Amino acid sequence: MGFRSSLFIFRRFRIDVHDDLKYRSIANMTGRNPPTVAKMLHVLTFFFSLSVAVCAMEIRFPALKRNVTLANEGIRSWDCQFAVDIEIAGEMHSLTSAQGKMIPMTSPADTTLTPLGSATTTTQYLEYAQHGLQLMYRIGVCSDGSSLLLQMGVKNLNKSPIRLVSFTPMDARMNPEGMPHDWLLTALNDSEVYAHPYYSFDAMMQPVRVREFGSFYRKDGRGFFFGPVGTPTAFIEGHFSRVGNDRLHFLCQVEMSRVVVGPNETRWGQEIVIMTSQPATALPLWADWVGGTHQARKKLGSLSGWNSWYFLGGKVSGQDILQVVDTCKKHPDRIRPQVIQIDAGFEEALAPKPSNPRFPESLEFYAKKIAEVGAKPGILLEMSRPMNTYIQGAEAAREARHYVEMGFRYIKLNSQNMSWGRLPSTDRLTSFELMREGFSQIRKAVGDDVYLLNSDLRPNRAAIGYVDAQRVSCESKRENLRPTINDSLRNLHLQGAWGAIDIDAYYLGTDLQNISSIHGGWPLVRTWVSMVGLSGGSAMTSDPWYWENFQPHLRNAETMTPPLPERAMALDLGTSSAYSRIIKKSSRSWGEMTVALLWNPSSSEQAITLALEQCGMNPNHRFAVWSFWDNRFLGVTRGTWSTPSLAPSASQHLRFTDLDRDPDRPVLIGSNLHISCGIAEIQQVTSLQGGMEIEMSDAGAREGDLFVYSRLTPQLKSASGCEVKKIDYAGENVWRIHLSGRQSGVVQKIEMGIQLPVTRQAWFWWLIACIAITAFFAISRFMANIRLERAHALQQERLRIAQDLHDHIGANLAQIGLLSEQVDPAHMNSHETREQLDQIFQVSHSTARELDALVWAVNPTHDTIEEFARYVHGYAEKYFANSGIRLHFTNAEKLPNIRLSSPARHHLLMIVKEALHNVIEHAKASLVQINISTDGQNMILEIQDDGTGLPTGENRRNGNGLLNMASRSREMNGTCEILSRPKIRGTVVRISIPIS
Repeated sequence: MGFRSSLFIFRRFRIDVHDDLKYRSIANMTGRNPPTVAKMLHVLTFFFSLSVAVCAMEIRFPALKRNVTLANEGIRSWDCQFAVDIEIAGEMHSLTSAQGKMIPMTSPADTTLTPLGSATTTTQYLEYAQHGLQLMYRIGVCSDGSSLLLQMGVKNLNKSPIRLVSFTPMDARMNPEGMPHDWLLTALNDSEVYAHPYYSFDAMMQPVRVREFGSFYRKDGRGFFFGPVGTPTAFIEGHFSRVGNDRLHFLCQVEMSRVVVGPNETRWGQEIVIMTSQPATALPLWADWVGGTHQARKKLGSLSGWNSWYFLGGKVSGQDILQVVDTCKKHPDRIRPQVIQIDAGFEEALAPKPSNPRFPESLEFYAKKIAEVGAKPGILLEMSRPMNTYIQGAEAAREARHYVEMGFRYIKLNSQNMSWGRLPSTDRLTSFELMREGFSQIRKAVGDDVYLLNSDLRPNRAAIGYVDAQRVSCESKRENLRPTINDSLRNLHLQGAWGAIDIDAYYLGTDLQNISSIHGGWPLVRTWVSMVGLSGGSAMTSDPWYWENFQPHLRNAETMTPPLPERAMALDLGTSSAYSRIIKKSSRSWGEMTVALLWNPSSSEQAITLALEQCGMNPNHRFAVWSFWDNRFLGVTRGTWSTPSLAPSASQHLRFTDLDRDPDRPVLIGSNLHISCGIAEIQQVTSLQGGMEIEMSDAGAREGDLFVYSRLTPQLKSASGCEVKKIDYAGENVWRIHLSGRQSGVVQKIEMGIQLPVTRQAWFWWLIACIAITAFFAISRFMANIRLERAHALQQERLRIAQDLHDHIGANLAQIGLLSEQVDPAHMNSHETREQLDQIFQVSHSTARELDALVWAVNPTHDTIEEFARYVHGYAEKYFANSGIRLHFTNAEKLPNIRLSSPARHHLLMIVKEALHNVIEHAKASLVQINISTDGQNMILEIQDDGTGLPTGENRRNGNGLLNMASRSREMNGTCEILSRPKIRGTVVRISIPIS
């Protein structure tokens, strides 16, 4: 008991325990497995000072206190309490955590799965005996290390029901680090029409209310995001205020709408999450989390088309609808709306004829006409009523069902301002649950295939799971688009997570004879079209397609059809009030591409810079930069890209394509067929060194350009489903492919060959190989002929030398011998003279024999083993003729016809002479045997006698003759063995040389 601290590792948590109460020893927990530690967290919560360090977040429960201390990077010491507001017997009570009594409950910790990984939660229990309540406070930490879960519940221990007004799971005071003006509070879910959504911390003079979700971040991304998660239960609000100069008060409240909690009944509030990761990470994860728990509808996706409100307003007529339909029939390949919606102004058409002369036919008639062009017939269902009241869910469901029976398959629910507690609550349902029940009734009434758009001025979490799309911005009015832009960019992360988003209508053009004048002119029109297209949400316009003034701009509608559902992201969201960089990143099997809208939100000219690494692009790679509105290649960049100085609201709509992923292959770098620059309209790209195949979907305009980066010239091989007008040069290594006549409903494919240089074509290298082989063969033959000619010349020279030696020197020696024999004995005066003449005779005969041997050795006709054997046989017979020694010569029946070089023959002959000389001089032999044979790799020469053999031991000495034989053998890469057997008599000389 009483040990000061222990350290436990639980997954990615670090838990430090400080026992100041000497309550009981928990030393036996050391070393237990993680689940055991998890089960003990509740004990630590109530009896010890607990510190859970999770990467950037640290959580502390001070001993026997009813508050939580948090810390994360950028914010010091969050001192947090919690509270509940209830009504008991008509009286309001605000009960804080400090007023309750801690109950040492021992329920096990829970582990739940979240989009951020598993979360381990534990629950505190506080008792308020005076009020007959038990308060539950559940806290959890996600395994991502940067997210905290909070949820509160209450159990009524009274005998009478109570009313639950609200929970406050977090009432925190904190110290943001750094300069106050670097911190920004963003009310992400508030429209600029109703509230200012940005607050710098240094200018926060009044308390600020943030509905549902918001963020408080420093410029470097340090801070936090808060929002609801888990089971859909209630709306939440955040309240922010500045305390003194450098402290922030943050209170998060769950609105429980005074629901009744019966005796012994437990009621939980909405779960909330605090996320301390960067906003670009936190917001998409949170949106997906909520979409999952609220069962968002995603299968019908985003739609493009036309609605009547933003140009015709309440003056729309049936004739307008028919003309829009006729335009679609006139241009069936170009104008392909997925929905045509009749907005406000038709209402009198529901009354008995002829109450609305602008709609002379029934609504069923117009719905049928719209359906003829393949579009969903759409209509407005107005949910507001006079005196700021709203129809109930059952009534709205009946009206919606009536429209469906008329043939409408797209219903716009105008529910503006409903989401903020204006609906009356019931005893059992919160305002949120009541609203959700209303959307549920509408969905059940219209069926699963009817498209529902909830048109509030901001996203409404209560509608998730029942509607297919949600308006997330205020109206896109011609006279002031900027509030709509700002609202839209704050909610791009909801696209595809809560269903489709709708950021309202785009405009085909401006300044059309003052008919469609838009404040901000063409720069703003193009920027807004890009924003709508890149959002991935609904792409609707209200400009009358059938007006002559709009005909030149119909291509803008083509490029928006259909929407691309992948979401984009504003890079500066949460850290700045100006979102100048909108990024849409896409990955396909053939490559990755990033589409960026860089726009100037200020009132003066400025350039916008994009760091490629911030968008997930490799800063060390080269990227091709292509501009959608300019329809041209701008260059190659690495690391960063900066726009030229942009006018207010002007933009660059760019695509960045990695050129270093496959540097030796052609790369598609741009397309002006669709607003997505090649993400939506390109189905597949197959790129090889020698060619490229591009397969397109049905999306986008029927005519336009593709851009390919290739160091070599592409050449058209074939095109199907479309026509390639031409391929022309569009910049350094860039080629423009002009397309037209794209056919709907058929495969559109173009195949190009790349004109490789000669050095990169296979046939060239085959030719080079053939030439090299031929040249090698010719050179080899030439060198062989030279060698043969040289060998022949050498043989001829050797033959000439042999003939000259034989004819001249031999003749002279013979003449000397003859003259010596013919000397008259009468002239030999003395014995000494006769001896000298005998010596001359012997030397001349010996020299003649040596000359014969030399002539034989250099004569090329004697180069074979067989000729050598024949010569040795004859030489030995002559050598032993008068010696009294018998000769026995043997050789193989047929020696191989293998050439012996002249040096080899000479060395062998010298060895034979030395061996025979030794036999006569030293061996005292009576028999000599000579054998010449081969074993396939070597020629073997053996000379054996039956003489006295060589001396042994100290008496043996090696003479020059034996050494010379060994030396000559080594020069021929052979061996020389001399075997003497004195007891048996005789000596064997064995010579072995390699042959080829």
